[in-house]
Amino acid sequence: MNKIESDTLKNLYTLTFEKNVLNYNGINGYSMKDNNCISLKLGGKFLFTSHGYGDRPNIKEEVLKTLQNNKEITKDYLLNNVNSMYRFPKLTLSRDKLSSLQEDCNFKVVRNRDKADMWVISDKTLEDITSMTYRDGYHPITILTLLNKYASKFQNNENTVFINDLILRIQQMDEDAIIIQEQNWYHDEDETSTDYVTFVKMSKELEDLKGISKNRGYIHFINDYDIYKELVINSAKIVVDTHINKLCVEDSVAFDKDDFERLNQLLKSGDKENINIALSLMANCNVEESKTVLSLIFAYYSENMKNAKVWNHVNFKYLRKMYERYINMSLSNWGSTYDHLIKCMCEDKCLNMWSSRYIANSMFVNVLQNNCGAFTSESVFVINIESLQLKDEYKDKITNDEQNISELVETFDDLPF
Repeated sequence: MNKIESDTLKNLYTLTFEKNVLNYNGINGYSMKDNNCISLKLGGKFLFTSHGYGDRPNIKEEVLKTLQNNKEITKDYLLNNVNSMYRFPKLTLSRDKLSSLQEDCNFKVVRNRDKADMWVISDKTLEDITSMTYRDGYHPITILTLLNKYASKFQNNENTVFINDLILRIQQMDEDAIIIQEQNWYHDEDETSTDYVTFVKMSKELEDLKGISKNRGYIHFINDYDIYKELVINSAKIVVDTHINKLCVEDSVAFDKDDFERLNQLLKSGDKENINIALSLMANCNVEESKTVLSLIFAYYSENMKNAKVWNHVNFKYLRKMYERYINMSLSNWGSTYDHLIKCMCEDKCLNMWSSRYIANSMFVNVLQNNCGAFTSESVFVINIESLQLKDEYKDKITNDEQNISELVETFDDLPF
């Protein structure tokens, strides 16, 4: 997809049909205006369409491409170029760790972003200003053709005026604007008003129209253009919270498979002090370089952690926020939960060979052996852990590591159940 050019984004409008009959008087007394039947509002700026759920582009990533600059953010860069920093809301950035970075790099955090040299945003920032809806979109000419067809069919002159006013508003739009339509039903029975029946016919015909995607699909758009444009104008100031997190912990330890096994033992012990030690280690590790271990630990052990004191510490809360999708995964005796874990780790680009085999091994034991009673020592069938292989589409997403499958199969005797 091409870079999003903010100056050329098309306006997106929402045309809403409310099929209610709360106020009407006699056969021709139905008033679309009094019943607030049709509303037209500017909804934001159109970005792009997609069809199937699986082929949807990541809207946040696409917007971020527009905002990101290519400069490398280092501690030296902060020290020499940044005197003040503004934090957008909903960052996954520990205030304690940021305070340490402030001391190292001699900058201050300010409340007024107009006075800041650097703005820190997050996925949540982009999530708040972007939206997606399962609708089709139409250019104004398509809607105008339909409205003109029905404008003269209303018996009540007030309804004709109402439709003509709507036509005038749409005629004033840019010809490449996008209109999405929503239809809400409240009552649609035993109505004798001729104009109500006409209104319903018009709305149903609109539902059947083919739009810009030739079929209903996903419409992606910016819902807060003012904030988006401000971000674009100040793109040279923008940095993502994950980059700042890297700087905060770049001198910290990055977890590997051996650390995972140590955390595994601490969290399985049931001892509160051991669990607090494990959580403290997690909170102070190099988070970005430890994504594989942290993803697995949260997926398998979040229930063991919740009663620990460190669970609610500020330093750990930001970690919980970063890995919230892995908390409460409830990996049990259903194979689909392990599928979900694999997919999440692929999306986060942290699935390596040893973690994929760890998940496969635990699924084999927990689902096939313990739950289904299959492939135990008493089974007449021969199948083993090496028989479980990822599909090629997921194999291709495995990050590089040096161990091979035969080495890994031997290493997972101590599973978390």
